[in-house]
Amino acid sequence: MARARASEGLCPACGTASSRVHGRYERSLGDSAMGGSAVVIRLRIRRFLCRKPECTTVTFAE
Repeated sequence: MARARASEGLCPACGTASSRVHGRYERSLGDSAMGGSAVVIRLRIRRFLCRKPECTTVTFAE
């Protein structure tokens, strides 16, 4: 299980920093077997709200 440690994310469209979390979801990454066991990496992703009203990106993932 992995997650980001940053307290905020940067909007990819306008570069505005945001710490307002809109929601969370998980992604799973599978990899080849390691030592005879399958490896799965689970990532917890946060979605942030862009605080700049004129930005076309309303939410973005970290």
